[in-house]
Amino acid sequence: MRNEEQIGYQIKELGRLLDKNVFQKSLLSTGSDTITAMHGWMLGYLYHKRNQEVFQKDIEADFHMAKSSVTSALQNLEKYGYIRRVSVERDARLKKIELTESGLQFHDDVESSIDDMEERLASGLTEKQKHEFFAMLAQIKEQLEKEIAADREKLGKDREK
Repeated sequence: MRNEEQIGYQIKELGRLLDKNVFQKSLLSTGSDTITAMHGWMLGYLYHKRNQEVFQKDIEADFHMAKSSVTSALQNLEKYGYIRRVSVERDARLKKIELTESGLQFHDDVESSIDDMEERLASGLTEKQKHEFFAMLAQIKEQLEKEIAADREKLGKDREK
């Protein structure tokens, strides 16, 4: 099967194009050349969960990323002044992750750029096409999530043996 006919390949290519061409341009338009697309997604995640306690393990789970990758990304965001780690009263070992004022402002700037990007991506598509596209993506995502859950369950059973 050729790459052009593989759903996974096409999704990966779209992601690559979004990261390299569209999202990076959005980030650069905010004046940042140090933040990656993944940093931007993490800042957005923290922004939308700003009224909740968020810990590194939450980001690892929700982004399906390894601990070392999340650690590195968070260290960079902290170095650039976009987040801070704050001790939790009930357990000083736990550090919740919060956006700083700079992080909040950066998020607002990126959000505006993302809105512009979304308009460009959707231009030329009818409402029906957008609806069908999102329905297909939801179906693919649901299938992948079922497979991931089944694999985790199988791994858990294998470890019990």
